[in-house]
Amino acid sequence: MKRIIFTILLKVFVVGFLSGCVLGDLSPSLNNMVSDLTSSLTPEEREEKEKSANEEAGYGYVTNEERDNIISQINTLKAEYDEKLLGIINAEEKTLESSEYINILNKAKSSEVKKEYAYALYWYRQADKMALQIEKKEKLLQEYYDKREKIIRAVYRGYYKSKYDEIKLENEENIQKSKDATSKYKELKKLIESGKPGHADVNEFALHDEWKVLLINAEKFGTEYGGCSFVIGSLKKGELDYATKTATYFANFTFGQSENYLNVISVIRNGYVKARKADWKDMPRSDSWPLYSVAGFSNNEVFTNGVAIIRLNSNKGYSAFHNGLFYRLSLNIVDENGRQLVKPVSAQAKSANEKAPKAVFKGISPAIMDKIANGTAKVNLVGVYLQYGKETTPGSFKEKEIPLKNIQTEYRELTYRELF
Repeated sequence: MKRIIFTILLKVFVVGFLSGCVLGDLSPSLNNMVSDLTSSLTPEEREEKEKSANEEAGYGYVTNEERDNIISQINTLKAEYDEKLLGIINAEEKTLESSEYINILNKAKSSEVKKEYAYALYWYRQADKMALQIEKKEKLLQEYYDKREKIIRAVYRGYYKSKYDEIKLENEENIQKSKDATSKYKELKKLIESGKPGHADVNEFALHDEWKVLLINAEKFGTEYGGCSFVIGSLKKGELDYATKTATYFANFTFGQSENYLNVISVIRNGYVKARKADWKDMPRSDSWPLYSVAGFSNNEVFTNGVAIIRLNSNKGYSAFHNGLFYRLSLNIVDENGRQLVKPVSAQAKSANEKAPKAVFKGISPAIMDKIANGTAKVNLVGVYLQYGKETTPGSFKEKEIPLKNIQTEYRELTYRELF
């Protein structure tokens, strides 16, 4: 009977302690009672009781010392990431007063007034990225979660959910507030995706005319800012030329839809799908745009209204920026300081037989080979050119250079799936 009473009292005390009670806050008589009860246990029994109580309370099958060590490590990590997150929040406040932010916001407003909605979407999106910095905050929060999990798993193999999960960053709610914040980009995006080409309500004739203007504006934006992002792999050694004592190196690259495409072109396409009428004969079907160019739909021009157009074996005009096949890349090899070691070579996406096209560098000297081997030389993108027109003979396309600042580029090892 005494054993049962003892077990009940001990369990109530320990679980109460782990749920937030502090031993010092207990009455002196209860402290004395617990002390008397636990003093009769062996060290092994006392440890077993601690572990069982901690497990029941959600801390895992650990001793009090181990539990407190985990909490201490997490709190240290929490303090570090709270400071980092607060730094981003403070930077946001300064951003709203910066000349760069005000300039970008003015560009967005100006584009909207001129009904250049593709550019308005782009600039409002840029303003949001500066002002809200959601991506930075989410990355920081994920880092904290991952490191917190690593601390927990290193000490015990606990439950999927634990009491340690309650140790959150002080400004964690700020991240959700940023995501939920009303922005001009979201407002304009919602409006266009509803099928409206602008803010004013228009009749059926104006709806047709304004959607045509908007689509051409989007094609012009795609021509100037590009629709593709590029992932460029590292240099790989190819054939050796023993006569000249040089080597051939190559770097594969892949391409996909860029942020500009997703945040601007795709938004406008979604709205066009909803708005288009069957009798809009002077514009392509909604499932064919932006592959087929509106600017080049009813003429034979190759560059009109600021839009670069591909002309193949038919009179149909294709938007040059759309699928990535009509980009020519210029790449060189540089040292760790960005100094050119090997002159630029051209790499063409559309002429490649491989899934991932490649840039090929020939005649690489042993000295540069050593730099590549030890990681002090790398491939570098120096130019992106959008091709357009009609290729009557190889290389007869016209070209428009796209500023590198408008191109989304990533350098990393390509996966097997990307290569093959």
